[in-house]
Formats: sequence, C-alpha cells, structure tokens
Amino acid sequence: MHELLGTSRVQSGIVELLRTGSMAFPSPIDGKAMSARHSLILNRNMYAYRCLDEASGTVMYVIAGEAYLRPVCLFIPEGRLCVSFSVDAIQGQMPGMWQEFANRVVRHGDLLVRYFALKETRPLHAWQGSTSIHLGHILWNDISGIAAMIPQVSDDQLPRFAVYDAADHPEMYGPLDEIFPRLRGLVDRRHTYLEAEIPDFYRRGQVVFRSSSFFVSRMVRDSILACVKPMAPDSPAAVCARAHQAGIPVVMFGLRVENRTVVELEHFCLHRIDCLASSLGRAILVIDGHNSYPGEPENVVWSHGEHGATRPPIVIERDLVAAMQTRAEGTELLIASTIGLPLSESLACGKESDVLVTMWGAGLAKYRWVCNIPGVVLTSKYGLNHRGDLPLYHSPRYMEDASPLAFVPEDMITDAPDAPLLVDLGGVNPSIANFHVDERRAFAFIRAVIERACTTGKQRDEVGGG
Repeated sequence: MHELLGTSRVQSGIVELLRTGSMAFPSPIDGKAMSARHSLILNRNMYAYRCLDEASGTVMYVIAGEAYLRPVCLFIPEGRLCVSFSVDAIQGQMPGMWQEFANRVVRHGDLLVRYFALKETRPLHAWQGSTSIHLGHILWNDISGIAAMIPQVSDDQLPRFAVYDAADHPEMYGPLDEIFPRLRGLVDRRHTYLEAEIPDFYRRGQVVFRSSSFFVSRMVRDSILACVKPMAPDSPAAVCARAHQAGIPVVMFGLRVENRTVVELEHFCLHRIDCLASSLGRAILVIDGHNSYPGEPENVVWSHGEHGATRPPIVIERDLVAAMQTRAEGTELLIASTIGLPLSESLACGKESDVLVTMWGAGLAKYRWVCNIPGVVLTSKYGLNHRGDLPLYHSPRYMEDASPLAFVPEDMITDAPDAPLLVDLGGVNPSIANFHVDERRAFAFIRAVIERACTTGKQRDEVGGG
C-alpha cells in the first residue's frame, strides 16, 4: 500500500499512460501492477482511476486530487472500503466526493458500462478552469507539470490539451502552445466547463488527467519570458528596457494591500520614494500589483478572497501610485506603474529589473519563479517563524538556480494582529495579519540589498534567470 502513497505516483503514471496506453499502480493485495486506462471524473480537480487486480478480480479506484493531482485515497467498492492516504486533504472533501462518485455512476451508468469495457482509451490533458486559477498554483503546479512531462515522451505520444473556460483566460502566463512549441496543433480552447463535457469523455473513450509539479525549472521561466514583449514603444516595459540598456537601475516594487502587509502602508511607500531618490539618484521604480486580462483592461485578475474586500484593492493600489508619483516630483526617480496592465507587461518589466522589494504573497510567482529578480521580502514575524512555505521562492527544492533573496529580519518587524484588514478571510488567522516596520532599520537593510544588486549587475542573469 505504501507504494501508492508516493506524491508523484499519478504523475509518473501519466507518463506511462502516454508511452504504453495505461498507467500502472501496485496492488495493495499482492503488490503486482494493476493497469488503469479509464478515468471517472468527480469534479474538475478530482479524478478516479479505475484499476483491476487481475488475480482476485477486484476493482479499485485510485482517487487523485489537490493541486498536485496526487493519490488521496483508494476506494474498493466491493468491500465498501476507503483507505485515505492524506487525512488532512480528504477530511473536508470526503462527503462531497462520495456524493459526486454516486451521482456520476447513477447519471452516466450506461455510458460507463461501455466505457469501462474499452481495451484502449485516448489520453486527454485537461487544463484548469476559471475557479481553479491562482497566480502561483497555475505556474508552480500546472505549467511546471507540463514542462516536466513533455521531455519524457515523443511527439507522437503527446496528448491533446483541452483548455476549458477559455473566455476566462486560464492561460494567464501565455498560450500553452507558445510557451511549449511542441504543443502546436494540440491545444483546443473551449468555452465550456470541464464538468459539461464529462459524458463526452466517456463517449469518446478518453482518459482525462492533468500534469502537475512542485518545481519551477529554469526552462519554464525561460520559455515564459521568451513569449513576453512590451505592450508598446512607450509602455512601462519598454521604458525599463531602455533604462536597463543605458545602465540605469530598475527597481521592482510589488504592492500588497489586502492583508499581510505594512500597517502604515502609504507612509512606508512615500518613505521608500525618499530613500530611493537619495540613494540611487536616476532610476526607474516599477510599481506592480493587480493585473488585468489581455485585451480587457477592466477585467482584473482577482486575488484570494478579494470578493469580500471593503474597497477594491486595485483602487487602493492606484491611489498609492498617484501619491508616490507626486512624492517623486523634482527627483530623478521615474515611476512606472503596471497596475491594471496585463500580466505580460509586469513580466516584461521584471525581465529588465535589477532588484525587487515586495511583501510576501502570490505576486512572488511573477517576480521570482518567472523573472528570478534578486531582492528583499517583507512579511510578518509570524510568517518568518511559522510559514512552512516560506522557502517557496528561493529554495532549490522548489525552483532552479534561484537568485539571492533576503527577508527583512524579524527584530525589525512587530506584528499587529488587531490591525484592520482590507481582505479578512475570517477566523483567527495570524498568517494574514498586518505588521509594523521599524522603518529606519528596515530601510537601511533594504538599501544595502538594493545597492548590492545594482552594483553587482543583474545577478539573476549570472545564474541563468532569463
């Protein structure tokens, strides 16, 4: 049974499926391989793969879910037995999962009888729908998963890719067949939801899966950045490119206003203008935050929980930009804002940036996983001491050839658990609490990071970051 617990078991099985026509899972009865070539779709994030233990004739379902599409339980209908591999992952999903299982069997019973009788099925890679889009997970898990899968199979073994909810722009980092040229001619963009096509999967004899990974390779970021270009000759990215070519420092400043940010944020931002103007002189400061979808400037990519905000975060970001632009008047510091612009423009600016200053959050997916900008992060004392995912954007476990990343030390931070939040996710949650900063000491620390990055050149280029 323990061999089924492996995090990568389904992902390695997908490669087997593409190469041989079936996955192989070790039987919990005798350890021999059970083949699986049929998928029962429970919802857009959870699939059940039907296996047969040939010696005993027992049918089992390996149920895979979560962002990584890893095994979460083994279900044996004959014995009404379910063995959970991940108690934390399954507890909240268990009632709904069994309801979905029963619903799908009842609703599609006739189709499933014919489908399960098929000796051969056709693989289909399903791209996440709109409700699963997350700035970090879609890159860290989905795009990186495709990047890990493609080199392991030949061109004629590559599956078709179905992009669902295409009108909602799930390919936020760029079209899949541009990021991965080997996929040209294999990507179908559909305006339907994945659930709506479940009966058709069975009629067409398709086994559905999605690739996933926990590691962002250099190839992933290089492939994304190769597709990124400035919007226009006078766009922020074009300004950054010309400045970088002229040896003018480009500083990326990632705003965060929802929660887990500086309590006195406007004061902090204006003080940053003063410090940068005095320490760098002539420089470009890129202020980044919420992006829009391509060709739809009013359609903003929402952050987690934003629907409950007392005021739209992007409005606050724009107000901060206006205040910072006013503060910079009369200095040699030029403010370039990507607030409300497409993600591609933020990435194009990041590609030219020498150093990063930002708060901890999903925006680091842009700045670190794609652009690999060296720099400094501010977060709460609680975050520094208790967040298990703190290494995500600099550890070699999660990204390849990471450029240097520093954190403002905890003795310069004071948590403010009672400070109001723009986006409150409910309950007692110290991980999203705002915090105070000892600006004098923290700015000296940040200044040292900036000056080191700007005087030693683009460190991320030295480690192959773009």
